[in-house]
Amino acid sequence: PPPEPPPTRKVELTYQGFFENSRGERVAWILKDGELGLVAVEQEVAEGWMLTEVRPEGIVLRQDEEHQLELRFNQRTEVAVPQ
Repeated sequence: PPPEPPPTRKVELTYQGFFENSRGERVAWILKDGELGLVAVEQEVAEGWMLTEVRPEGIVLRQDEEHQLELRFNQRTEVAVPQ
C-alpha cells in the first residue's frame, strides 16, 4: 500500500487589505490564527503557501504548480499545513 500522507493541521487566514509602497510593491495585511501580519508578494504566508498576487478584492496563494487558493477580502479560510 502507498505510504500515508504526512499529518497536517489547519491554519486560519483572513485577508484584511493591502497597501502599495513607494516602489509600487503591494503588501497584504493577513490575519493568521488571530495574529495580524504584513506579507509581501513572494513571501510565505503559512508553511508551504506563498503569496503570489494582491488585489483589492482578494489575494492568491500558491502551494505548488497544482495547488492555488484565492482568499476573498475579509473572509476566513482554512489551509492545511504540515504539523
